[in-house]
Amino acid sequence: MTALRAAEHAGLQHEFEVAIVRCDVTGHAADIGRRFAQVARAFADGRCALEALRQAQLLKGDAIHSPTSWNSDRLCLLFGGETTVELTGDGVGGRNQEMVLAFLIEAARLGLGESTVDFALLSAGTDGQDGPTDSAGAFADRHAVGTVDQQDAQRCLQNNDSYSFWKAFDNGRCHLLIGHTGTNVMDVQGLLLSRRSADIE
Repeated sequence: MTALRAAEHAGLQHEFEVAIVRCDVTGHAADIGRRFAQVARAFADGRCALEALRQAQLLKGDAIHSPTSWNSDRLCLLFGGETTVELTGDGVGGRNQEMVLAFLIEAARLGLGESTVDFALLSAGTDGQDGPTDSAGAFADRHAVGTVDQQDAQRCLQNNDSYSFWKAFDNGRCHLLIGHTGTNVMDVQGLLLSRRSADIE
């Protein structure tokens, strides 16, 4: 919870309504990534984020800490836990990079690149290492969704080659290379949502 509390503080400093949704996220990383994209699509369509989280099966009971309003125009939704990767290829990557890659593909499929809302998903290991790589994870925002080659991204996902994808995509802009942190508490995910265009940096 310490990592999520620190992320909560950062979100509040940037004037987001913050929810610590849960700290026990499990399941296949790619599946969770696609669910995050579905929540972003629902938010873009004007639906309540709480309703969207429940429909995407990312929240079944109550959140650990709820925002002042789930209908806010600026939300930071925080999660923690450890997902798994279903190996179908021989590429290089990790669960955080794979989760965000699946999010990127699904968000593009859902047309979020042309959306009038801003959004970003970040997933990272608190130890600075995701799988057998020197990356902590990755993030994807509206710009990434609007420019991705979906066929190339899907090919990398099917080959479990998320590291190679993020290293090459947009000159590595979305690849998190922070070095070993000396801390290993959990993986963390942050889904930022804003109805104020060009608002998330």
